[in-house]
Amino acid sequence: LWIEDKITWEAYPVLHFSFAKSDFHLIGLKAYFDLKIEEHAKYFGIVLQSATISTKMEELIKALYERYQKGIVILIDEYDKPITEFLR
Repeated sequence: LWIEDKITWEAYPVLHFSFAKSDFHLIGLKAYFDLKIEEHAKYFGIVLQSATISTKMEELIKALYERYQKGIVILIDEYDKPITEFLR
């Protein structure tokens, strides 16, 4: 808390992907990630035109940058869960 009043905090758009509460055995990793990208786009009011996961992610990041004119924070929690689930 010491640093709180020492710097000026800025808000950034955040894309938070948490693999902790997902079930990859039912829908698969690709489908889950695609779903999360669509959820983030809907939250920010962005309609994605792309078809693939990589182009959707790129389109989302570009749209957020154009809207906010600043960097985008991407948080990935429990990124190792898909690996550990399939190793069991």
